[in-house]
Amino acid sequence: MTKLLVGAASAALLAGSASAYDLVAANTGLASTSTSGFEVEATVALAAELDFAAGAHNGDFEFYIEQDTAGVFTTDDVLLTVTLTNGTFDQAVTLANIDATCASGASVSTGGAAGSSSVTFLVSGIDGCDGPGTGPSAGSFASGDDIGFSLPIDLTGAGDLGISTNMVTDSGSTPVDGGTATLGFVTLVDAYSVSIVANPTDTIADLDANPIYTQFDGAGGNGLIGTVELDCNVGVDINLNGTAVNCTTDVDGITATLSGDVSAYPGAGDVLIAGQAGTNNVAEDESTADLGPAVGAGGFGPSNIVLDDNLADDVINPSDYSLAVSVDLGAAFIDEADVTGTLASVVREGTTVVVPWFASSAVAAANGSNNVFRISNISNADARVFVEVLTASDGTFVDPGIVETGSPLSASGEMVMTSGTITTLLADDPGRADLRITIEQTEDNLTFRRFVTAPDGSLTEMTVGTVDQDLDG
Repeated sequence: MTKLLVGAASAALLAGSASAYDLVAANTGLASTSTSGFEVEATVALAAELDFAAGAHNGDFEFYIEQDTAGVFTTDDVLLTVTLTNGTFDQAVTLANIDATCASGASVSTGGAAGSSSVTFLVSGIDGCDGPGTGPSAGSFASGDDIGFSLPIDLTGAGDLGISTNMVTDSGSTPVDGGTATLGFVTLVDAYSVSIVANPTDTIADLDANPIYTQFDGAGGNGLIGTVELDCNVGVDINLNGTAVNCTTDVDGITATLSGDVSAYPGAGDVLIAGQAGTNNVAEDESTADLGPAVGAGGFGPSNIVLDDNLADDVINPSDYSLAVSVDLGAAFIDEADVTGTLASVVREGTTVVVPWFASSAVAAANGSNNVFRISNISNADARVFVEVLTASDGTFVDPGIVETGSPLSASGEMVMTSGTITTLLADDPGRADLRITIEQTEDNLTFRRFVTAPDGSLTEMTVGTVDQDLDG
C-alpha cells in the first residue's frame, strides 16, 4: 500500500511539463562515475519485487536538456537544479557529471552530496545551448549544442524514479522557459503475478454411481475446479544492466495448496495442480503440490486444477475449494504475499440436509425424547432418499456408509422417519450422531422439518444445518 501511494505521488509529480524545453534520455558520452558502471541511456521498467535495500541498484543515468524549436534561453546566468524522486546520488556530483561545453561556464553551486537527492549548478551563457533538435522525438545528443548529464543514481525502490530540472535566473530567480521539466526514467512494474480462476461449472457427484457418489456426473464440471497461471513479464528488467525477467532463473520454488475436502482423492495423481500431483495432509482437508522451479522464462499459462474420481471407490463429499500459491523468488527479490483464489465446488446431485444431534433408539429410550423427520415432495416425480452418519458418539458403531431408505419419497407425498426407523436403517446404534440426508430432488420441490417428541406427547421443532448455514439464516 505504501508503494502504491508513493507511486501515485510520483506519477502526479512526473505528469506533464510546464517548460519550453524537454529532458531526453540518451547517451551523452560522459564517463561513468557510479560504483556499478552501468550506463542507463533510455527509460527502464524494473521489477517492483526487487529487494532494493539488500542489493545495489545504481548506475549513471544519462539525459540532456533539449530546447524546443520555438524557445530561446536567456543570456542571464541561471541556477539549474536537478531533483530526484525515489533516488539518491550514489557518488558526489561534480562537473564530471555534466557536459556544459555549449555554455561559457558551469559549476556546482549547492547540493549533490552522496546520499542526497538534489544538486544545483550555476551556468553562465546558457543561451549557447539552444541546440538544433526538433523535440524529444529527435532522440539524439549533439555534443556542444545541448547540456548533458550523466548522474550516478541509486534507486530507493520506494516508487518510480523521476528526474526534474528547474531553471531560474541567478539575478531575481525568474523562471527560465517555464522553469521546470520532468523525465520519468524508471518505472517499477509487478513482474511476477499469479492468477487463479474458478471453473464456472461446479462438479456434481453422481447419485446413480455404484457405489453412490463415487463418480462425477457427466453433466457437471467432471473434476475440473479451476486454473492457475504464473505470468513472468519478460519485458521488464531485474537490473540496470538490461537483464530481463526470466522465471527459469528468478524463481526458486512454487508451492500450491488446495484447501477443501480431499478425502475422496487419496491416490497419487488424484489431485492434480498444473499437472503436478498433490500430497494430502493427514486431516484430508488440504493437498499440496510443488509446481517449480522448473518453469519457462515467461512462467506458465492457465493450467488445470483437477480432482480425479477414477482411481478409487471413495465416496465424494460435497466441498468448497480454494487455492493458495506461494512463489519463492531468488535472493535478489522480496517475496510477495501468497495469492489465494476461490475455485469451483464439488456438490452432490440432489438436496442434502445436515441434521445435528440426532438421537438414536438407545438415546431416545433413555431420555424419553424421540426424533421425528418429515420430508414432503411437492413435485410429480418420486425421489430416492439416502442417510449418512457424519459423527457418532458410540465408539463401537459400525458405519454402513450411505444407505438408501427402503422406498422412495413418492411424488406429492411425504416420508416420516423416527429415531427407531433410522437406527434400524443403519443396522447399528450410533448414539448421538450428526446425519446427512440426501433427497433426489431440487430444493424448491421439498420441505423438511425436524421435531422432538416429549414423553407427554408435545412437539418441539429443532433446527437443521451446519453452523455456517445457521449463521447465514
